[in-house]
Amino acid sequence: MKKTVPYFLFLYFGFTLSVVDAQSSSLQNKLQALQLISVENSNARESSLRILAVWDSLNTNHHNMIYQLVPIHYWEKVLKKKYNQAIEEKDEEVQIKAAYALAHVYYVQLKIKETLPLIDFLYANKSKLTNKQYGSVLIKKEEIYRFYKDIGKAVKIRNERVLNGFINTYWELYFAAGLYNEAIQDFKSFERLPERPFRNRMMYYVHLGDMYFESKQLDSAYKYYRVGLKETDIYLDKIKRKEIIEEGNFPYWRGWFMGLMANCLVEKEKYAQAKPMLEYYLKLSPTEYRINSMIPLSICYFHLGEIDKGKIYLDSAQFLLKHTMYGPNEFKFLKAKSEYYKSKSDMDSAYLFLEAYNKKKELYEAGLLKNQSLLLLGRMEIDNRRTELKLTQKDLIKIKEDSSLQKKQLYLSLLGLILLAISTALILINYRQKIKSKNIVEAKNIELAAFAEINFQKSQYNEQLIKELHHRVKNNLQNVYSLLNIQKRRISDDETKDFVTSIQSRINSMAIVHESLYRDDMSDSVDFEQYVRNLIDHVKHTFEKKDQKIAISYAFDPVNLSLEKIILLGLIINESVSNVFKYLHTDRGNQLFISLQVYTDECVLSIRDDGPGFEPKKVNKTSLGLKLIKMMVKQLEASYSITSGNGVEHRIQFKI
Repeated sequence: MKKTVPYFLFLYFGFTLSVVDAQSSSLQNKLQALQLISVENSNARESSLRILAVWDSLNTNHHNMIYQLVPIHYWEKVLKKKYNQAIEEKDEEVQIKAAYALAHVYYVQLKIKETLPLIDFLYANKSKLTNKQYGSVLIKKEEIYRFYKDIGKAVKIRNERVLNGFINTYWELYFAAGLYNEAIQDFKSFERLPERPFRNRMMYYVHLGDMYFESKQLDSAYKYYRVGLKETDIYLDKIKRKEIIEEGNFPYWRGWFMGLMANCLVEKEKYAQAKPMLEYYLKLSPTEYRINSMIPLSICYFHLGEIDKGKIYLDSAQFLLKHTMYGPNEFKFLKAKSEYYKSKSDMDSAYLFLEAYNKKKELYEAGLLKNQSLLLLGRMEIDNRRTELKLTQKDLIKIKEDSSLQKKQLYLSLLGLILLAISTALILINYRQKIKSKNIVEAKNIELAAFAEINFQKSQYNEQLIKELHHRVKNNLQNVYSLLNIQKRRISDDETKDFVTSIQSRINSMAIVHESLYRDDMSDSVDFEQYVRNLIDHVKHTFEKKDQKIAISYAFDPVNLSLEKIILLGLIINESVSNVFKYLHTDRGNQLFISLQVYTDECVLSIRDDGPGFEPKKVNKTSLGLKLIKMMVKQLEASYSITSGNGVEHRIQFKI
C-alpha cells in the first residue's frame, strides 16, 4: 500500500479549519473529503482524480485563502507526486490535470523555470483542455514570455488569445516593452473599472498606477494608488461592521498600496515620509514578495543616516534575488548598493556599482527597443488579420472548396502516373500490344503535359501573390509615412519635426526594398546598387538644403542581396547618410563616398564623408542613430568600425 500524506497534517488542517469563519464551511467539507481520500487510498487513480477535483474547486481568484487552509508546500509535494505517478503509469488524463494544478502552484511561488515546461506540455495538449483551462494556460505562457522580455513570443500568444475571444487589449505587452504611454492609452480605452470582485477592482488601480509610475508621472501614479488605498479602507470598515463578507486579504492590499505610494515618495527623495509606509508594507508581505519593500526601504535608511540597518535589508534583498537576479529588480539592487557605498563615503565602490547599474540598464533598454518593434509589427499584423477575416469570409469558403478540388485533381494525377507505369510494363511484356500501348502512352503524356501546364500556372499565380504582398507592404509603409507627414505639419517644435523626419526616412528605406521586390522579376533578392541610389536620392531630397550641396560618389561591385540583409543595410545607410546631411560643413563643398566591394563570400560596405566629424566616445551614449546602426550590424552578424577625423567613415563587413 502506497504511503500518501501523514495523518498528523490533516489534524493540523482540521485545527486550521476550526478557526475559519462560517463562510468557509464549504471549503471545510472539501478538505475533509481530501482527508478521507488520502486515508482510504483504495484506488490510486481514483484518489488522484478526487484530490485534483478538490484542488480545482478551491482554485478561485483568492489563492491566499487556499494556501492559508492548506500550506502551498503541501500542495506542491502532493501534486508533484501525482504528476510523476501519472507519467510512470502513462495516464494522460491524470497527467494533464496534475500538470495544470502543479503549474498554478509553482507560478504562485514565482518558480518560473519549473512552471514553463508544464505550461508548454499543457499548450501542446490544448485540444484536451477545457476552454477555461486553455485560456488560463495562454495567460501564464504569455506572462512567462513577458517576464523574460521575449515580446516576440508574447505577441504570438496574445494574438492567439485575441483570435479566440479571451481578450481584446494589448496594454500588458506595451507595458512590458516599455511603451508606457501607449499602455495607458490602450488600458483606458478598453478596460473598465470593475464593480466586483474586490481583487479585480483593486488590480485596476495597481495596473494604472504602475503604468504612470514607470512613465515617470509620479503624481498620477500616487493618485491612483491612493484611490486604491481609500477603497481598501472602506472595505475593511464594512467588514469590521459585518456589512460584507471577506473576499480577499484586505490587510495585505492595504499594505501593498502603502508600499506603492512609498515608492513614489522614494523617487521624489521624500525618504522620511516613505520609511514608515515601507516598514508597514514589509510586515504584511509574504516571503516571496518582501523584496518589493526591502530595496526601497534600505535606500531610505541610507539617506536618513541608518546605514547599518539599511545594509541588513539590502543583504536580505540580495539573498531573495539570488535566483531571480533579472531586469528592474537587479537595477534597483545595483543602484541601492551604490547608494550604500556613497553613504559610507567609499566613492570608488559606489562608482563601480553605479557603472554596473548603467550598463545593465542600457542592455535592458536595448532589449526593450527591439521588443517595441516586434510588438508594433505584431499588433499591425493581428489588426490586419481581423479585418481580412471579416471582409473575406466568403472567399475563405471558396478557397476551401478549391482546395478540396485540388486534392481530387492530385489524386487523379497520381492515379494517372500509376497507370502510366503499368502501361510501360505491359509494353515490355506484351510486344503484340505495342501499337495499342503506344497510343495509351501518348494519351498519358498529353495528360501529364496538361498537368504540368496547370502547375506552371499555379507557380505563376504564387509568384504574383508574393509580388502583391510586397506591393501591399510597400503601400502600408507609405501610408504610415504619409500619416507621419500629416502629423509633422501640425508640429511647431523643430526638434520634434526632425525626429519625425528621421522616422519617416527609416520607414522609406524599408518601403524601397519592397517596391524593388515588387517591380523586379526576381522575388527573393534586390539589386544593391539600384536600391542604394534610390535610397540616397530620397535622403538627399529630405535633408539637403538649398545653400548646402553634397557631391555623392558611388563605387559598387554588382551583387543581389536577400530581403533581410537589404533592409538591415538600408537602415544603416539611411542613418549614416542622414547624419552627413544634418552635420555637413556650411563654408565649403562636401563629398560623400559610398562603396561596396564584393569578395568570394563576403562584402565590405564603406560610407565616408569629409564633414566636421565627431568624437565617438561622447556621441555613443546619446546618439540613437549609432545605437540603431550597432543593432542592425549585430543582426547582420557583421563586423563594424567607425573612424572620425577629417570626416566620418562607417565600415561594415558581412557575409553574402
